[in-house]
Amino acid sequence: MDVVITARGAGLGAWVDDAFSTAGHVVTVHSSGRFSAFPNPHTEETSGVALAEFLVKTVQPGDILVTGTIGREALDVLSSHGVKVYAASTGSVMELADSATRGELPLAIPQAGI
Repeated sequence: MDVVITARGAGLGAWVDDAFSTAGHVVTVHSSGRFSAFPNPHTEETSGVALAEFLVKTVQPGDILVTGTIGREALDVLSSHGVKVYAASTGSVMELADSATRGELPLAIPQAGI
């Protein structure tokens, strides 16, 4: 199970980005202990649906996404693919990946209007 985190930077020490749709980067902490990162190719989109649709092409059912606020449609896209979506407003990628795998983060609640 991989943990995908929307982040302000491209490393394990980067902080979580507080908005899914406009997050600067997407960092994946792989179950092997390695990580990969890429810039969000959909920062101009306001709903986050384009990023969610992009992610379901690269993640596996059962993987975890940690993000700040997320809209209903983007959450529905991810959830329907079997991705567990958790919320976090602070913390580094590494801290949040550890917390997510231990089940210590709350489930994401969709935010109206985004």
